[in-house]
Amino acid sequence: MQEKVRVLVVDDTVTYRNILSKVVRSLPNAELLDTASNGLIALKKIKRAKPDLVLLDVVMPQMDGIEALKEIKKCDRDIGVVMVSSCSRKHADITMTALNKGAIDFIAKPSNRGIEQNFRELRDKLKPVISLFIIRKYTSKARRLVSPDEDLRSITCLL
Repeated sequence: MQEKVRVLVVDDTVTYRNILSKVVRSLPNAELLDTASNGLIALKKIKRAKPDLVLLDVVMPQMDGIEALKEIKKCDRDIGVVMVSSCSRKHADITMTALNKGAIDFIAKPSNRGIEQNFRELRDKLKPVISLFIIRKYTSKARRLVSPDEDLRSITCLL
């Protein structure tokens, strides 16, 4: 059985926490660990629950997503972070900052009015990101098995 990606959902909006939680639960290769309503709460939960992946909103009270991302990466560089925000394409600077600080991707929240439409759109966007994260996770593990002096071609059978 394939190991599931353990996910923490962080968003200050109850509706989006619920939608993202439902999306994560619907994916066969993901497991919802918990939710948090801001970056400070998320950092406490990360220390306790040790997720593989954090879905992180950008604009939140007390500690926004960019500050939370910096703190997450200080604590554990292996935790994947996907920024999920209503910021549109015109907020490209926020996207670039998040990617430069270590986020693995940036997903825009849907602008549809219907919860089911939003669910489907987020699921369609998140599904390939989770799959790529799994590949990255196991590739990193395989690389750690090989000492720096060994030829990397010798591990291709592990991938």
